[in-house]
Amino acid sequence: AEDDDGTPQFVEPQNNQIVRVPEHDFVTKLNVMINANARTANARSIYSLVPFRDDYKNFRINDTSGELFVIADLDYEKQMRYQLVVQATDSINTTLVSRRQLVVELIDIEDNMPSFRRSPFGYDACPNDFEVPAVFDAIDKTPIGTIVVQALA
Repeated sequence: AEDDDGTPQFVEPQNNQIVRVPEHDFVTKLNVMINANARTANARSIYSLVPFRDDYKNFRINDTSGELFVIADLDYEKQMRYQLVVQATDSINTTLVSRRQLVVELIDIEDNMPSFRRSPFGYDACPNDFEVPAVFDAIDKTPIGTIVVQALA
């Protein structure tokens, strides 16, 4: 919690609060509202993201409402977590500043279809566009336990 030094006092988020959002959910409002009470008479809090790493570049904050938005195509396979530093500044005395850390975790959406390698023997038993489940035939006299197809994805 902030000391009684006149800086804006955060209501939300808690420090290091985790917010989860699906990957590739472009221009989405996060389910957290940045909210801090300015303590100078007749002042309000002005919200911003502190440039920390490059994580902040993927998000935008409404400086008056505190709404936080995803503004980039976030890919779980490239980065699973984003660490943001949100700032509340007193609108009358801009030297009064409070900061909180917020962690955005991506929810993995299965978006990478498997691809199959060509057999070293030159057979293309599993083209990349086959339907699942795939059906393969074996010769009637194939011994039990013989591997007839091996899929490597």
